Amino acid sequence: MIISVFFGLFNSLNSWLKMNYQEWRTELTESRIAETEKIVANTDKYYFLTEKVLPLLKYICETPDVDIIKIQQDYFAKYDLDLSIYLFDKNGILEKTAPLRAPNQWLMKNIFPYLIEKDYKKIEAGGKLLDKKVEFTFGYGKTLTSLKDKPEIVTNIISSGEECFFTWGNRSCKGALIFGNRLPNPDKILKSVHSKITKDKDFLYYGKLVEKGNTEQELNSIEANKYFSEKSIEYGIYKNQEWYFSSNKSGDKYYTSYKIGSSIYSRGITYLKYLFLIIIPLSLFIIMRATINFNLNLKQLLLLVFMASAMIPLGSISSESFENIKIYTDIYTNELKSSMEATIANCVQNFDNYITLNSNKLKNLTEPQKGIYAYDEMEKQLVANYPDLKLSIRDAACEVVYSNSPRVSAGQETLYQGIGRICIKKFCPERVDELPYNGNEFVEEMVSREDLGLSNITNKPNRLQFIYNTGMRMLLFIKLLPKKEGKAAIIFCILNIHNTMKEYIKSIDKRSLVLNQQQINLIAFNPMGFKWFIPPKSSNSKYLEQAKAAFITGKPNFRKIVD
Repeated sequence: MIISVFFGLFNSLNSWLKMNYQEWRTELTESRIAETEKIVANTDKYYFLTEKVLPLLKYICETPDVDIIKIQQDYFAKYDLDLSIYLFDKNGILEKTAPLRAPNQWLMKNIFPYLIEKDYKKIEAGGKLLDKKVEFTFGYGKTLTSLKDKPEIVTNIISSGEECFFTWGNRSCKGALIFGNRLPNPDKILKSVHSKITKDKDFLYYGKLVEKGNTEQELNSIEANKYFSEKSIEYGIYKNQEWYFSSNKSGDKYYTSYKIGSSIYSRGITYLKYLFLIIIPLSLFIIMRATINFNLNLKQLLLLVFMASAMIPLGSISSESFENIKIYTDIYTNELKSSMEATIANCVQNFDNYITLNSNKLKNLTEPQKGIYAYDEMEKQLVANYPDLKLSIRDAACEVVYSNSPRVSAGQETLYQGIGRICIKKFCPERVDELPYNGNEFVEEMVSREDLGLSNITNKPNRLQFIYNTGMRMLLFIKLLPKKEGKAAIIFCILNIHNTMKEYIKSIDKRSLVLNQQQINLIAFNPMGFKWFIPPKSSNSKYLEQAKAAFITGKPNFRKIVD
């Protein structure tokens, strides 16, 4: 009876400790995976520049009497960022530079007024004067218009054969250009991450995985990675250390390593075993000694039997209850994650419906009014519905006859001409010989052979569609016009992807975000500039870290965040 009672009690306590140990182990693993992903995110060059340079840009534009020379020197000393800073007054006139003899001062002084200009005709005139110089300084394909389209966004460029970066911003009192003369050193970026690592008492080291190692740490990480790769896992125990690996979308892999630690629950399980190994024999010895010294009467014996018979099933029930709680918790967690995945998937899928609705809207807005095409009236209606829309109306030779935005780069214009020419050949063949075509026939051939991945655009006009595969990211709508409409043959409407996404997210019906009678709060992250489309209610930095990690590693995650 005594053994049975103690066995039931041991089972109950052991199950409770195991359940808590598993929860602790799961949380610890998730936190260490998140820590590794945080290192991957913070060592990304684009994020590093975004985090260091964009706040600096805002500070320079908003701070009176700012000392940009001291800032430029500090950034070089702290982050190895070789910056050229150009500060302008509210009228777009260059005030000072850092260093004093910063390169390309003439060009920067002349392009900034056009970057803050709103009249597209003036911008276009400035492009004709400066685009060749802009391309020489900022790299092939860069124009005044392409720089203007990306305020307060770090843009990678090629200057004098070197990878560099550029950003600009403007406030009510000042404006600034920041030109990075080289990309930051990856090793120095990695070292700067150290201050952001959560201080785990069992933490050993971190780093970037290399092909051939020299130090013991590098050699161990290579061996551990090979061991886990063979098992198709990214974390586990190897050589008495816990290893965690994570990669970014560029294929660079990083790792963290920890000592194999223990918790109060794991120690409790061990102590419990020793405790019962001592208590059971000791209890039996005491009872046997007691029965030698004095006899138990029938009443006492029956009472002990009753207590034992009650304790045994109670111990068994409690043990099973703890196990069932763990099972039900896991089931509920998995169901919750599945529902969250389904909710996000629905949001993504419904974006296609949103695009279709906007396709129909654009189709109606580009119809002739009272049988006549009035380009300026069409533009007003389009811009009233889509403030950032870029409109260009082209003739049968795909030359622009009307536009509400500056001309794009020569390469981009050639691509538009190729797309338009193929669409005219497919859907309005009677207009092919209407005017001589002066576009690039090689690009036209690539578009027709679908080498550029433009099959949907050229096969299905009158639909708003994404263009990704040509080095450009945009939402493009094309409409073909019959010959009776006059000179106009094809209409191009280009929407800003990020603004369109922002409007879509605002339009989502909250009733579709209800799960188990609970409202889901949707937040959305914009990787360009690492800003929020829809910010979280709390300013908890863990939201931003999780969003950055998901974007840079390309892996979704569903971790709990405690505000």
